[in-house]
Amino acid sequence: MTDSYYQRAYEEAQKELTDLVTQQEEIERRILVLRQTVSNLQALCESKKIEIMPSPADEYIVEYLLTKSTLPDEIVTILKAYWPAWNRPSEVRNELEKLGYDMGKYTNPLATITMVLKRLVEAGKVQEMTHAEQGYKMYRAPRLSSLAEEHTMHQTKGGSGIIDKNVVRHALLASEKMQKNRK
Repeated sequence: MTDSYYQRAYEEAQKELTDLVTQQEEIERRILVLRQTVSNLQALCESKKIEIMPSPADEYIVEYLLTKSTLPDEIVTILKAYWPAWNRPSEVRNELEKLGYDMGKYTNPLATITMVLKRLVEAGKVQEMTHAEQGYKMYRAPRLSSLAEEHTMHQTKGGSGIIDKNVVRHALLASEKMQKNRK
């Protein structure tokens, strides 16, 4: 076997890995949307006194997601789903509630979420930004595929790898647009 064979095999494996990571991120986003849909439909059925009979497997999966996922995991999942938008802690709380996450077990849910977000920033899992005009903190969790695209863009432009102000401004505008669409 020649060196070109190994090189081609390596390139194909790298491409497949990149494709699978991108698909995984899209599946995680879709799972979040479906969890919200299931939670909303369940509440609607209960309000209309419609009896729902999920299969044991479906019930187990939903229960598992609600009981086995940690608050930090859920927050990161939400932030990744809304990438590249920046989110305020109150928006994260609203999304957690839409998922059926029990926020009643916390005396001050917003303070808890803010503390978790700060720890996630310290761990490097979440990015933090202060809104230029309003002064409040906003957060986002980048997707691996998005970071790779951003890195490639800066490398091909001969950049230093540091995000410039235009990229931040674009992300902030996208964030504001997504927030309006949520309402």
